[in-house]
Amino acid sequence: AENGAGVSAWSNTAYIDNIPPTVSMTAPANNAAVTGTITVAATATDNVGVVGVQFLFDNVNLGAEILSAPYSLSWNTTPAATGPHTLAARARDAANNQTTSTSITVTVDHTAPSGSITSPTANAAVSGTITVTATATDNVGVARVQFLLDGANLGAATTTTPYSVSWNTTTATAGAHTLTARITDTAGNSFTTAAVPVTVSNGPAAPTNLTFVGATTSSVSMKWTNNANNQQGFYVERSLGMFGTFSRIATVNGTSFTATGLATKTSYRFRVQAFNSTGTSAYTNAMQVTTY
Repeated sequence: AENGAGVSAWSNTAYIDNIPPTVSMTAPANNAAVTGTITVAATATDNVGVVGVQFLFDNVNLGAEILSAPYSLSWNTTPAATGPHTLAARARDAANNQTTSTSITVTVDHTAPSGSITSPTANAAVSGTITVTATATDNVGVARVQFLLDGANLGAATTTTPYSVSWNTTTATAGAHTLTARITDTAGNSFTTAAVPVTVSNGPAAPTNLTFVGATTSSVSMKWTNNANNQQGFYVERSLGMFGTFSRIATVNGTSFTATGLATKTSYRFRVQAFNSTGTSAYTNAMQVTTY
């Protein structure tokens, strides 16, 4: 202001803010399938400062306005109807400029998937390496199928059809076991199939490295390596000369044996196999020895 005496000091400067904030949704992902309680989040910036972010569910306020970063809240999707919905975030600054983000679409899915083990069949006897398979369906989409042996993960989860896993049954103990599959959909709903009982029936792994230890005029001593953890013992077989027929001469529990009662200066061949209640293994290498 001024008069005949002069000019006054300047008044305070008024700042006019007509620049709205920017805001965008960061979670969940657009077109996601959701279930249970999830995190809804957004980012917001402003040239002066954001004072609040209000989330919107189908254009209706979702929870209370978030007044400081991080701009997020927990959303219990259970009361929401199954099907597609929209989520958005409205940010405002101190001058009450407001911006609403581009909305994203989510599908609320309360329906669990379903399915069943299709192979092997219930009460099957299994041995060696087999393929375990299952069917899986869902109203929105199957995300993965995790096979289970006696409740523990059997291999890695499979994410594409056909849903299957290779199972080396020799790694399991002989006897009764159960197979199931846990099916998870894209929203996180899960379902575990009915259990399929099977019986693992494998012979033991073959022994190896049949080795000469010593000989006399009437005996031959030998040893071998045991590679099984389910054997009940070992069968020792003998043949006369290079082309003779093998016949069983002993059943032993350990990994060494001395054949006695042999003829002097005579060539013999020996071989060993493991056995248990479900069968026998392959043979070791054949060892040829001549007595003194």
